[in-house]
Amino acid sequence: MRRLLAALCLPLFVAACSGSSGDSGGGTTTPQSITVALATTSASAVAGSSSANTLTLIRGGGFAGVVSLTAEGLPAGVSATFTPAQLSGTTLSAGIAFTIPLATTPGTTPITIRASGTGVSSASATYTLTIVAPPTPAITLTAGSSSVTAA
Repeated sequence: MRRLLAALCLPLFVAACSGSSGDSGGGTTTPQSITVALATTSASAVAGSSSANTLTLIRGGGFAGVVSLTAEGLPAGVSATFTPAQLSGTTLSAGIAFTIPLATTPGTTPITIRASGTGVSSASATYTLTIVAPPTPAITLTAGSSSVTAA
C-alpha cells in the first residue's frame, strides 16, 4: 500500500517543487516593468530662461500600456512640460521643457521625474536643476551729458 501511495504522490510532488504548471515551455516569465533614463542628469539655467531634457522609457516583460509622466519637487514657479505627456505603444521617448520664471530664487533642486503605468511599479530618475540669477545690467549716467550708456 505504501508503494502505491508513493507511486501516486511522487509525480505530484515533483511537479509542485519544480514550479511547473503543466506547460512544456520550461522557461520563466519576465514580469512587466518600466524603467526611465534621462539624457542628462543635471543642468544650470538662468532665471527667466528654460532648460530641456529627453526621457527614454524602457519597457520590460512585454508591457505595452500607457505610461504617464510627471515632475515632482519643482522649485516654486518652475513648470515642466512633457511632449508627449503620455507614452503609449511603441513611443519610447519624451521631451521635457522646464520653464523658469525671472523671479525664481537661485539654488539647486533635485527634481524627480516619474513614469507611472497601470499594472507596473512606477519608475523614476533624478534631474538636478541649478538656477542662477540673471546678470545685473550695468548702467552709466554722466552728469552734464546728454548720453546714457547701458550694457
